[in-house]
Parts: sequence; structure tokens; C-alpha cells
Amino acid sequence: MSRRFVNTFPCFEALDSSVEQKSALTNVGPFDSASYQVKFSAPSSGEFHVQARNGKYRPDQDETDWVDLDFGPSGLVITSETDVRILLVDLTFTELRLVWSPSASTGTINSTLTAKAVGA
Repeated sequence: MSRRFVNTFPCFEALDSSVEQKSALTNVGPFDSASYQVKFSAPSSGEFHVQARNGKYRPDQDETDWVDLDFGPSGLVITSETDVRILLVDLTFTELRLVWSPSASTGTINSTLTAKAVGA
């Protein structure tokens, strides 16, 4: 019989969407897949970066340890959006964080990370 569990982690909670925001790290080591759900209070444009690193859970680890995940030539650029979902499958790293870099945005941003593990 297989077991499955899902956890949800807050990332951004009513933060100013007109300035760059970085979420705290989330330990995703025990999970197989994850998704970010992002909601803006007003249409927003900018770019998301999903950053990852491997290692033990150490919040004080050096900033240079983070790498941007590659989402192809267009990346995660959004224009005039209010809802965004970013799907990640086959997680091969232990920690994630979300970075928002606005180009034109007002209002607030909210985001959660939902992660899923499927066991045997």
C-alpha cells in the first residue's frame, strides 16, 4: 500500500509587490514534487526566480550557495498577472526559495509552497 502526504508552507504573506522579495528557505528534502501558488492584489509584471541548494538545513548558510533553476529561454517572466502557479517535479535538491523581481507592480503579494511525497 502506498502512502502520500502533502504539506503547505507560507512564503510571502501580504508583502509589498513593488520591491524585490525573497522567501525564507523551505526544506523540501523529503518531498517528490512541489508547486508555488502566487496571488497578487493587483495585476503585476516582473520575474520569478526559483532558487535551490543542497545540504543540511542551515538558515545561516552563505547566500552564494543558491542557484536559479532553469525554466528555459523565457524563464518565469509574467505580465499583468494576478495568479501564478509554478510546478516543480522530481525534486533533486533539499532547499528552495522564491524570489520576486518586479518591473511594474503595485499592491501586495501572497505565496505558498505545497510539497508532496509519495511513499511505498
